[in-house]
Amino acid sequence: MNKKSLLALVLILFIGFCLRFYKLANLPLYGDELTMVYDSYSLLRTGKDQLGNFLPLTFKMGAGRPAGYVYFSIPFVAIFGPTAWGVRFLSFLSGLGIIILIYLLGKKFFNEKIGLIASFFSAISFWDISLSRVGFEAHFALFLALLGVVSLLYSKGRPWLYLVFSLSWGLSIHTYPVYKLVLFLFLPFLFFYVFEDLKVSLKDKKIFFPILISIFLGFFAIALSLNETFKGVSEERFLSINVFSRKDLKDEITSEVAWERGLVKLPDKIEIFLSNKAFYYFNLLIGAYLNNFSPQFLFISGDKNPKHNLFEFGQMYYADFLLIFLGVLAFAFMVFKTKNFKLFLFIFSWLFIAPLGSFLLLEEHALRNSFMLQPLLLISALGFYQLFEKRKNILARLGLFAVCFSVFFQLVLGFARANFLLPYKNADLWSYQARDVFEFVSKVKNKYDYVFLSKSIENIEYAYEVYGKVEPKEVQRQNQENPKIKGFWARNFDNIFIVDVPNKDLDLFIESCSGRCLFIGDFVTLKDVLSDYKVINFRMGTRPILIKESYKK
Repeated sequence: MNKKSLLALVLILFIGFCLRFYKLANLPLYGDELTMVYDSYSLLRTGKDQLGNFLPLTFKMGAGRPAGYVYFSIPFVAIFGPTAWGVRFLSFLSGLGIIILIYLLGKKFFNEKIGLIASFFSAISFWDISLSRVGFEAHFALFLALLGVVSLLYSKGRPWLYLVFSLSWGLSIHTYPVYKLVLFLFLPFLFFYVFEDLKVSLKDKKIFFPILISIFLGFFAIALSLNETFKGVSEERFLSINVFSRKDLKDEITSEVAWERGLVKLPDKIEIFLSNKAFYYFNLLIGAYLNNFSPQFLFISGDKNPKHNLFEFGQMYYADFLLIFLGVLAFAFMVFKTKNFKLFLFIFSWLFIAPLGSFLLLEEHALRNSFMLQPLLLISALGFYQLFEKRKNILARLGLFAVCFSVFFQLVLGFARANFLLPYKNADLWSYQARDVFEFVSKVKNKYDYVFLSKSIENIEYAYEVYGKVEPKEVQRQNQENPKIKGFWARNFDNIFIVDVPNKDLDLFIESCSGRCLFIGDFVTLKDVLSDYKVINFRMGTRPILIKESYKK
């Protein structure tokens, strides 16, 4: 790597750093981040998760969350505490690491210039910036998966990289469940691509031992993963939301099939052949898979969940539509010219396998599909490189100008919207209300004997523990004992009680409080349940709260 390329990569990393670092902690923690950061904090302080389990491999508080992100966040929680910095810094670093890794991929497959272009595209990618600015396990798992790919591609003459490959992929499947399927399907194509290098390496006796250790580490990681799967804890969320577990969909398909079979009288076998559940499920799954490559998802609206898509644009830039088209043409021409069909098979198998992690959920998903971003960026970079190489042509110059102007305009607009408008538009998704309530209660709690916080305030039971830095042993004790107050679920920290009281019992519950009491709940949920309350609106875009005081000697 020459000095110019090194300087260019450092500059690209700086751009990526700024786009990911700016106001990184501005958004409050949402539900998954709250439970993850507190589990990291609890492990740091006690060696147990918040439920009291000693060094678990799966976290039940996260509906079967794998351990990778929680454990690797512990150093940052030790530095920053159970805060946004503590839970998001690992994802932030993963984004910077991915910029370097895609440079290495582009350099390996094509040339150094394309590697630098791909790394720049990764640095400014809406998709990757969105993942970098939130504590997503999927993003760390993506970094690990890419690290494994790069390690194996560069392993010739570097036997220690076999260990990095096994460790990276082993950790990846213990960080985000999707990679158990995706990496398993992708592995044969990866081995096929590096087969010639592996044959040469295996002839060297010095490499035998590192490869043996790598194989052992790989099987060990798989065994642990299978153990968690068979225990029924690591796939809990997937098993509850996949296409085959949705009762509403199953009932709809059953009804449709029954109606079709009743239209005409045919022999049973013919009826079953013409109308059956398998046909409907197959259609749904094929449609869901192809939607991951639709212009709507890739270039226009992207993931519909604003937590996954901070910019509310497509996953790629508008200009990428042209660049990917040119890149595919250039790639096909290059493959036929050089007869490098292995590279063609490798890149496109990667691209087409990646969405298999989400199609069973019938949705386009920026987290579960994130493994498809890198081949798209590489193809887009190849398209840009072709335009740049032909810049003497007037059409190529016009194309370059249009691409650069479009990307710059969309980046500035998207970044401004993501930081100054959308946090207010999507405030409820980020548990602003829970953080605001904690700050409010911290100021007024000493005026009351008892303060009751209703679980109608979304995620308040997790937010109070995190923002209040509640001692983990106390949280573990209450999670294990499951205490109640007046027969209702409750958590108690000093004079603060987080309660889950049914609406029909709420008035009586508040009136029965002895001493000076304050009740706080979500206004939208409880406005028709209680009377004689005050309403507080902390900020534009967030749901207001209601407070009700009572005093009884």
